[in-house]
Amino acid sequence: MSSIKLLSEKMQERISEFGWNELTDIQEKTIPLVINSNKHLIIESETASGKTEAVFLPILSLIENNNDYRTQVKVLYISPLKALINDQFKRVYKLTEEMNVRITKWHGDVNSNIKKNFLDNPSGILQITPESIEAFMINRPERIKEVFRGVEYIIIDEIHSFIGKDRGYHLQSLLYRLSKYYDKTPRIFGLSATLDGIELIKKWICDNIGNVELVSSTISDKKTYYSIMHFDKLEDSNDNINPMIIEDILKLTENNKTLIFCNSREKVESLTYNLNKRLGYKKFYAHHSYIDKSLREEIENLVREDESICVISTSTLELGIDIGSVDLVIQIDSTFSVSSLKQRIGRTGRRINQDRISQIYTEEPESLLLSATTVELMKQGKVEKPTITQKNYDYLFQQILSIVVENNGIRIERLIPEINNNPVFNKIDNHSIVTLLKDMLSNNFLSSLDSSSELVLGFNGEKIVHNKNFYAMFDTEEPYEVIYDTKKIGLYDEFKNKGQIVILSGRSWIVVSTIAENKKIYVEPFNEYVLPKFQPSISERSELVRNEIFNFLKNRVVPSYINEYGIDIIKKYEKPYSNINLKNNQRIIVSSSKNKCCQLFLGDKELRSIDLYLLANDIKGCVCDYTLGQLLYDNSFNIDIIKRVEYSKLIDKLILDIVSKNSFSKYFSYLPVDLKREIYLERFCAFEDISEFMRKVDFVIYNNNLNV
Repeated sequence: MSSIKLLSEKMQERISEFGWNELTDIQEKTIPLVINSNKHLIIESETASGKTEAVFLPILSLIENNNDYRTQVKVLYISPLKALINDQFKRVYKLTEEMNVRITKWHGDVNSNIKKNFLDNPSGILQITPESIEAFMINRPERIKEVFRGVEYIIIDEIHSFIGKDRGYHLQSLLYRLSKYYDKTPRIFGLSATLDGIELIKKWICDNIGNVELVSSTISDKKTYYSIMHFDKLEDSNDNINPMIIEDILKLTENNKTLIFCNSREKVESLTYNLNKRLGYKKFYAHHSYIDKSLREEIENLVREDESICVISTSTLELGIDIGSVDLVIQIDSTFSVSSLKQRIGRTGRRINQDRISQIYTEEPESLLLSATTVELMKQGKVEKPTITQKNYDYLFQQILSIVVENNGIRIERLIPEINNNPVFNKIDNHSIVTLLKDMLSNNFLSSLDSSSELVLGFNGEKIVHNKNFYAMFDTEEPYEVIYDTKKIGLYDEFKNKGQIVILSGRSWIVVSTIAENKKIYVEPFNEYVLPKFQPSISERSELVRNEIFNFLKNRVVPSYINEYGIDIIKKYEKPYSNINLKNNQRIIVSSSKNKCCQLFLGDKELRSIDLYLLANDIKGCVCDYTLGQLLYDNSFNIDIIKRVEYSKLIDKLILDIVSKNSFSKYFSYLPVDLKREIYLERFCAFEDISEFMRKVDFVIYNNNLNV
């Protein structure tokens, strides 16, 4: 029997009106579990498989039988992106319009009148970001109980984008804090197309993992076709991409609606400008977070309606924003993770009987090797597992300030148990909590009323909380606004003087005036090109991909989807492995007359531990390659030194100096130095792992040049 029969009559009527002849596999599997069980669910299925409807159809059927959805919020839909909320609002509204179930968007871009109307009668479905939940708890603490008490279902879209990240810790803490306001414990539904480490994700959702069930669909009639084209990077070119790639993209996109992903805003802007210039008209549109949201929305609407245009994007279109069906996905350079590549390729092949087609371009040998390894992992069905941290003192600092405001002051004997029970902070011992609280008191972030245990905000705490950026756990930038006429084009990191050129939104602009104190740059269209410049976003390479390079080379994989020139480079990488039957504990050292390369293929944390050991002990002649995870050294360096890497007083002193002079998260700088050290060691180092690895590893020397 089809799961459609389990839905309410109104929902069945809506499905019939939509012309759906059948449910998707994930919908067939999910609907019975939503209706007939009380478990939390993780719904994993490929992009565009109907995950949203898989949970909303049965939830709406359930709440339809109880009229309190007209007077209470029953569903909390949480999204990582405001744009995704706007997009999902339209989809869910189509399901609810015949039921008169109210659906409300609530985020920073929503009109205040919409929020006021909701607060007059909070009910139905509330779509919100973690930051807006925080803002609600800070600015309307007296309304929290009224608004959230009736919530029965929490839907977390793109849950993989939260787990193990700053926003994920923030959201998990907020959900725990909201739990005391619910009339009954709501069920949580996490949606994603890319998951691994299921036990960790279950634990994130609920401490009792037996009450969390995975619903997964691997059924797909779509094939995925990969192609990697490698071209040499032209060092003397004024453009930051090879003209041969430009020409190839123009051929591929001539009759294909295409989504092109780049790893930086600079590459997006450069590629968009140069493709349109070469074409002679505007076919390619830039999309990234520094382009004004109104322009991004125009582009999203345009690409949905016009099959002839192409969008060039950073990760802003990686998640599930609907831009219609796409014929081809292009990736420029290697992605930073398998998960990211899977999400991006998942944007294509949405039409019936349409396969997924992807094209990757690389210009550096390292990028080629990383791309090939990433594709091989994706073909094996492997993605990165989330990493969960426990020394979350910086997040705790922010949440303590928020809790104090939420409660209009709170006694220490009440605050500490709340911290102890919060799943984000329950591994922090009371000694560390007290250390942080004392430091916050001494630095006037907190104040104690009349020498009692009642904590309120201190002067410095007031300044932090009342800053508009307090609600976000991540760093929020305040760059310059770029304005043409009266229309905001976007943002730029650097101040520009009159007459200077800005490349933004895929176009050239000349600065005509500026107001430095208001951070505004006024521009007019121009026709001269300069290399665009933005502050780089920091992303660490996937440890899974780096580690897999060893197996890729050891097994001498020669993928058929790489062009001939790329294959030649892959074979050069594989040459040292061709006549050696390496064991898993062995690693190649490629030796030349002057330099050596130890191909460990380590993750960033292990490499950083080696770096710190070398620096603390003033050992010269060796540098860490953070692209492939190798060690590069000269003949003066003895590689056996690395086998002695371990934590020491010298390293401890070095780390204390590093954390005293640098900030590694938004609230890091406010912490006492000993807590900073603990964070740094947990998030950025792996001394025990590298010590164990180096004790077991044996080196095999390959006496030749790796001419790549």
